[in-house]
Amino acid sequence: MERDLDKKLVRPLKESGYPEYLENQIQSILSQKKQTADTNLNIAQIYFKLGDKPNAKKYLEIARSFDPIRQDIKQVLLSL
Repeated sequence: MERDLDKKLVRPLKESGYPEYLENQIQSILSQKKQTADTNLNIAQIYFKLGDKPNAKKYLEIARSFDPIRQDIKQVLLSL
C-alpha cells in the first residue's frame, strides 16, 4: 500500500516539472562561491527528494567534512 501511495504522489510531481525545478536548485547552490556544511546539506536533501540516494549520501559526506561533529548530518547519514 505504501508503494502505491508513493507512486500516486510522485508521478504528478515528476510530470509537473518538479524534478527540473529541484535540479535547477542544485545548480544554483553549486554556483555559489562559498560552499559550507549547510549548502551541502541542502544539496543532499534535494537529491533525497529526487530519490537519488547515492548523491544524497555523497553530499552528506561532504557536509560532514565541513563540520564533522555536527549531529544532524551524522543522523541523516546513518538513516540512509
